[in-house]
Amino acid sequence: MIAKGHDIPNVTLVGVVSADVGLGVPDFRAAERTFQLLTQVAGRAGRGSVPGIVLIQTINPDHYAVRIAAAQDYQAFTKRSWLPAHDAATRRSAPWPTFWCAARRRRWPCA
Repeated sequence: MIAKGHDIPNVTLVGVVSADVGLGVPDFRAAERTFQLLTQVAGRAGRGSVPGIVLIQTINPDHYAVRIAAAQDYQAFTKRSWLPAHDAATRRSAPWPTFWCAARRRRWPCA
């Protein structure tokens, strides 16, 4: 996938096939990574004077990460209100970030 750091001139059409495949990864950040990749790939189209078109093919078009990425609404994704209740419950029950610290510092006694 050509997503990061490439500036290919005269690209006016970008297609993303199976855009939601990353949502099936057993990682609590799967939605965030999917959103990030979709918005980065969409940014490759229409960088010059000609506007671009982005086509996203997905099995789950109602997923919030795909829906908000297709709308290019960064503000909606960064607000805490985008976190669905089931994701919040999952993160609260497991030791995952936004509800738990990702790292803990301990001070060991010197011998």
